[in-house]
Amino acid sequence: MATGGELVTPAGSRHFRELAEHVADVAYIASRDRILAWVAPTVEWSLGWTPEQLVGTPLLDLVHPEDLQRIHAAREQVYGGSPMDDYAEGVAMRLRTSSGDYRWFSGRGVPLFDDNGKPDGIAAGLRLVDDLVHERERAVSSESRLEQILDSMLDPHMMLESVRDANGDVCDLEFARANATACRVLGLRHDQLGRV
Repeated sequence: MATGGELVTPAGSRHFRELAEHVADVAYIASRDRILAWVAPTVEWSLGWTPEQLVGTPLLDLVHPEDLQRIHAAREQVYGGSPMDDYAEGVAMRLRTSSGDYRWFSGRGVPLFDDNGKPDGIAAGLRLVDDLVHERERAVSSESRLEQILDSMLDPHMMLESVRDANGDVCDLEFARANATACRVLGLRHDQLGRV
C-alpha cells in the first residue's frame, strides 16, 4: 500500500474511521520504520495525546523501555513472514501517556504490504487493560501473603479440590494447596502433591 515511499492508508474512509474508533482504545498505522502514519481519535481518551501530536513520531517513543524487547520480537515475526497464526495472539505493552505515566495495552497488529507483496507497515488495534493488570498484581500479592501465612502455621492445613469424571460425578480428590506443616506430616514435598 505504498506510493512514492509514503504509506497510503484508508484513514480518509468514513467506514474505516468508524470501525477504528469502535474496535480499539488505540488504533494506529505505522510505516515499516515504525513512524506513526495514522492514529485514531480514541488515543486522546486512552493516552491523552491528540492524533495530530502523534502522527509522524516513532511508535517506540511511546513504549515503556522494559517492553521494547517484546515489541522487537513481535515485529520480527510480522516482518519475517511468519504465518498469521504465529502472531495473531498479540502482544502486551505499556504506552506513555501525555502526562508521562504508562498504561497497559494488549492487542495485535497485521502487516500492510507494498505492491511487491513485501511488508511495508503495520496496522494495529490495542485495548486498554491497565485495570486488569493492576487487579491481577493485587491478586497475586494477596495470594502470596496468604501462602506465607499458611506456611507459618504450626498446624497442618490442606485444601482439596474435587476431580470429576466425564459424567460430571466426583471421582477423586486432589490437593489444591497444603502448607509446609501438612507436607511434613504427610512426608511429601509440595511438588509431590496430587490426587489422594
